Amino acid sequence: MARNVTELLPIGAVAAFVLFSIYTLAKEPTKDGQRQKNSWLFPAALSLLFMLFSLIAAVSGGVLGFWGEHTRNSWGNQIWFDLLLAIGIGWYLIVPQAKALGMRPLPWLTLIVCTGCIGFLNNPTKSCGFRMRKIPLKLAVSSTVSQRSIP
Repeated sequence: MARNVTELLPIGAVAAFVLFSIYTLAKEPTKDGQRQKNSWLFPAALSLLFMLFSLIAAVSGGVLGFWGEHTRNSWGNQIWFDLLLAIGIGWYLIVPQAKALGMRPLPWLTLIVCTGCIGFLNNPTKSCGFRMRKIPLKLAVSSTVSQRSIP
């Protein structure tokens, strides 16, 4: 008996999550503690795939099709609360870093509210590259300042 695609997709997602978790635990950090070169590609690919799947869901179920699922029963409520909690935790952890990098958080919050985790995957992808470019500049400035202060 053939299974419906919507029954198989969650199984594939769990398998991908387990593999990614194992990869993350096994990956060796770089010597200077920075992210590896091109580490932004994986979250960017996830963001694109998830956005495409979300567009398919929005087209087939309507833009507010998710609401009926979250208000249907206690499990739907629990999933909604879990999503909001995850976004709240992510927001709490990322905003100070975003502000330190000079990013404006309000447009990002709007994106996250409208798209959920797609917004989270989108902006850390950008900020990782921004941070990598900004750190050497900070180091260069601080070493220049310290050299000038030597009599």
